[in-house]
Amino acid sequence: MAFLSGKIFQGVLIAILLIVIFTPVLTDVVFESAPFKRADEVGRTYVDEAFDRALIAFALARAANAVISVIQDSEVDISPAGVGVTIAVGEVLDPLNDMIERFSLVMLVSLVSLGVQKFLIEVVPWFSLKFLLAPSLLLFFVGLWKQHPWSGTISSLARRLLILALLLRFSVPAVAILNEQVYQLFLNQQYVEAMDGLQQGKQTLSEFSSLSDRQGSSTETGFIASLKATALQFQAATDLRQQIERLSEKLGAMVRDILAMIVIFLLNTVLLPLSFLWGLYRLFGRMMTGFAWPQRPMTATILSPLTGGDTAANENNQ
Repeated sequence: MAFLSGKIFQGVLIAILLIVIFTPVLTDVVFESAPFKRADEVGRTYVDEAFDRALIAFALARAANAVISVIQDSEVDISPAGVGVTIAVGEVLDPLNDMIERFSLVMLVSLVSLGVQKFLIEVVPWFSLKFLLAPSLLLFFVGLWKQHPWSGTISSLARRLLILALLLRFSVPAVAILNEQVYQLFLNQQYVEAMDGLQQGKQTLSEFSSLSDRQGSSTETGFIASLKATALQFQAATDLRQQIERLSEKLGAMVRDILAMIVIFLLNTVLLPLSFLWGLYRLFGRMMTGFAWPQRPMTATILSPLTGGDTAANENNQ
């Protein structure tokens, strides 16, 4: 009699949970309450902050690339004074331009990854509730009241779905929170320093672009004016070579900053989130295979649909 009362209690509890899941108003009250929303909001905030950092770095890289394009397009203005200067400018800017192109690709991947994470924060709670938790409760209910040779398999599948639902419900926000903590501890200072270096590098490029435009401009006409302009251009070419040498030193630091940014964003937006998700996956596998479910009489009475203990209980009653 006590066993039957326990089954009735469990059946009523499962039925109530199913009603809550499939009733939008009750779902909002129970499964969208403050603790659940808080976890999602924190995870969403951290993903938004990472997205903003990536967007700012991406915009800065594209702005530097635009300045480089302007400098390369204006090289024809200084070429009459010395072709060697034009070639030197290209040799200095081409490696940086290639590095910025690669950095832009990394930033695009990072932005897509963060967009996917934000989408998952919105979708996974609904998916885990409707497609994992609800089926697991239905399987529990079937295993509770209907005995057949597949009862053990049904109970095992129900347990797996229940644990997977709970794991997925908080996995993406948890990954976002863990990722942000790692960023603040180990990557934030490097990001700030690299951004400062990129800002200074872009300023150097802008100053060099303005200098080359001034040196290549001339409005005077006539033979004497042409000779004068040629002499001025030769002097400008000499000055420009010195500017290129100084520019080369500064752009070397800019390349190192871009490499640092590539490492930071690959870790922060791709490698670390995937590592944390892999760790949760391993945890799920461990929970499924590494722990023995209790089989004591008291536990079996309470968790009989979870452990498949109905058969054993019936045998004891008989």
